Amino acid sequence: MKRTALVALAAATALVATTSVASACAMRKRPVVAVVAQNTLQQAEAAEARGELRTAIRLYERAMNAAGPAASRAKAALRAGLLHAKAGKAARAKARFARAAELAPDGPALRAVAAAQRGAGDLEGARGALTRALSMDGVKAADVHAELAVLEVEAGDRAAAERHLTRARIGGASAEAVVAAERALGGEQVNVANADVAPLRL
Repeated sequence: MKRTALVALAAATALVATTSVASACAMRKRPVVAVVAQNTLQQAEAAEARGELRTAIRLYERAMNAAGPAASRAKAALRAGLLHAKAGKAARAKARFARAAELAPDGPALRAVAAAQRGAGDLEGARGALTRALSMDGVKAADVHAELAVLEVEAGDRAAAERHLTRARIGGASAEAVVAAERALGGEQVNVANADVAPLRL
């Protein structure tokens, strides 16, 4: 009986030791994975800067699918989408923007994605990203409502645009955001924000 108990105890001790070693190895691997993902993103940015767009897209998509921080992966997906849009590949751009929206870790990141989606004509995707941003950290909801007002004008839904503008005013949106929404409702064309102006935070 004692022998059986001792064997069981030894087995349990070995299991705990094995688990601890495995956990330690996993903890050591995580920083390495993050570094690899970040290096791939940096290589993609360098390729884009050199005008090597096909290489940049390939590297951005590799970084997008790599294990690593959500912010880095979201930025990679966003940049891949912008380059696909630049190349006239609307379906691929839309898919990458959707992936960026899924990965976006906070409100500012979602607003950057929404700006890119608007620029590519994906108003439905932009609406979804901005709607999610309303409930996330790092943004002023009233300013997002102002952006949604502009978007709804572009989508042809003036009633929805007016509702968002009202919420923007009540919530204390910035004067610039309110003016942009008012101009859109007044029939003036409002320039689409460049996603690079509101970059994803790393």
